[in-house]
Amino acid sequence: MNKLASVAVLATLGGLANAQTLLFYSNFNDTSSAAAHLTASTNLVGGAYTVSGATPAGTLTSPTDGTYGSFAGTTLNARGGAVAGGSFVVVGSSANGATLTLQFNSTGWQNLVLMGAMRNTGTGFNDIDIDLSTDGGSSWSSVINNVAPLGTSYALNVNTGLGAGATNQSDVRVRWTFNGATNASGNMRLDNVTIEGDELVPEPASMTVLGLGLVAALRRKQKK
Repeated sequence: MNKLASVAVLATLGGLANAQTLLFYSNFNDTSSAAAHLTASTNLVGGAYTVSGATPAGTLTSPTDGTYGSFAGTTLNARGGAVAGGSFVVVGSSANGATLTLQFNSTGWQNLVLMGAMRNTGTGFNDIDIDLSTDGGSSWSSVINNVAPLGTSYALNVNTGLGAGATNQSDVRVRWTFNGATNASGNMRLDNVTIEGDELVPEPASMTVLGLGLVAALRRKQKK
C-alpha cells in the first residue's frame, strides 16, 4: 500500500498531460485579395504571412502560371468549425524556388508543434523543404528536409515539433520552399496551418517541497 501511495504521489507531482494551446492558425479561406489570402484568419499570439520568389496573383480564385492562388481546401486539421473553403496554392514550374514564410511570436511558449494539410498533382512540387529561423531570417535550420511524398488527396503531411530553439522567442519564422514542379499546371495545395504549444510556466517550488516531504514521510513509515 505504501509503495502504491508513493507512486501515486509521484504521478500527481508529474501532472497530467494536457492538450496543447493553439497559438497560430490560418485556414486560407479569405481569398478576396492577395493580402487577405496571406493573413492568418485566427491568430492568438501575433504573426503574419509573407511571400517571396513569385508575384502573388491579383485574382486568387484563378491563379496563373507561376503565381500563388487558391483552390478548394479541406477540413483536415481545421479548427473552430472552419469550413473547407480555400487553400494556399503554388502553381507552375516557373514558381520553383518560391517560398512561403510564417512569422509568429512564441514568447512564453514551449514544445511548439507545426501542422498542415497538403496535397499535390503528379507534375506538382515534389521537393518541399521547411526551415526555421529565430534571428529575423539571417540564418535557417532544417525542420523537414523534403516533406513526405504528397498524394492527390489531402493528408496531414506536416506534423512535427519545431525543436527547443523555437521556445520563448519573439520572432520565429517557418519557411516553406517549393521545388520540383515540371510543367505550367503542376501545383501544390497547403491548408489549415497550425502552431500549437505548451505554456512556459516554472514549476512552483512549493509543490516540489511538498512532494519531497510526502515521499520522505512514506519512506520513514516503511522503515518502522
